[in-house]
Amino acid sequence: MSLLKEIQANAAVAWSPVKRRAELLALGSKGDGGVGFENNGGEFKLVSMDLSDPSRGMVTLGSIKTASRFTSLAWRDVPRHHDTCPYGIIAGGMADGSVSL
Repeated sequence: MSLLKEIQANAAVAWSPVKRRAELLALGSKGDGGVGFENNGGEFKLVSMDLSDPSRGMVTLGSIKTASRFTSLAWRDVPRHHDTCPYGIIAGGMADGSVSL
């Protein structure tokens, strides 16, 4: 079996639950690779795993810095709110104990 796509990330991952955008992944950084317990914040990225593109990389569609690192991610489709949330809602469990939407 050959490798389809790859991305270098120490991240919590959630796949898009929306069938028409099933190639999307959400990535929430879990750490910077350091050995300390300091919290330098994190980063949220939305990437596309477009299999029609022959390259191995994934395209970053957007990213934002966060005040805390991620410990988990969940992505849910919300059909009754497709007009305001067409890609659903992403919830991040953060290292500081909060939940970010």
